[in-house]
Amino acid sequence: YAVRGLALQNLDIEDSIIATLESLANNDPHSQVRGAALAKLAETSDTKYLAVAENAIKNDKSYEVAAAGLAMLNNLDKAKGLAYAADLENEDNSAILAAVGDIYMESMDAQYLPFFEKNWERVEGFSAMSFIESYSRLVVAQDMPVIMNSAQKLKNIAINMSQSPWRRFAATKAINDLHGTLYQYANDKTQVDRVEEVKANDDKLIQMIEQIKAIEINGQLKGFYTN
Repeated sequence: YAVRGLALQNLDIEDSIIATLESLANNDPHSQVRGAALAKLAETSDTKYLAVAENAIKNDKSYEVAAAGLAMLNNLDKAKGLAYAADLENEDNSAILAAVGDIYMESMDAQYLPFFEKNWERVEGFSAMSFIESYSRLVVAQDMPVIMNSAQKLKNIAINMSQSPWRRFAATKAINDLHGTLYQYANDKTQVDRVEEVKANDDKLIQMIEQIKAIEINGQLKGFYTN
């Protein structure tokens, strides 16, 4: 079934296979295959498959498949995606919270920042990476005070050795991503009137990263930070 799931990821969408994809999404006994079929159906951008996505969200026993259904729903209908995300934002599951985070990030609306800050300690493993990355991508669309305030919150995660390595690494990477964006702004000739402000704040981000590197005790993470 793992091979079938990988094969689905590499399929080109053609009319001749869509019915099969729909059947797999609804009925395959393996969650990996159901999730892969949903991801492929999402590529059709055809709203007639909304019911398949909604069925996965409401009825599938696998959180990963429900998360794939939510991503598919959002791809087909942004308004419905936001509505379902709001209904699911209190779920205590990493895959679901990461899928909700992806949808909120796409909105670029600052009202969703508290959702991330409230939930990032509930997200584990690789989902923590995507969740915190979505947060940083939402943050960078906001004004400078929000960016710097959010960076400090990320630093607090990164220097807290009781946090999981996944979260610490994700938080550090997010600050580095914010640094990369501010560096680009500082060298953007259309932003001349803000260069000094941007450079000053970018220097603060660089200092945060150096402080994180000095505090980190995990050998693997220290290796990542120095390469």
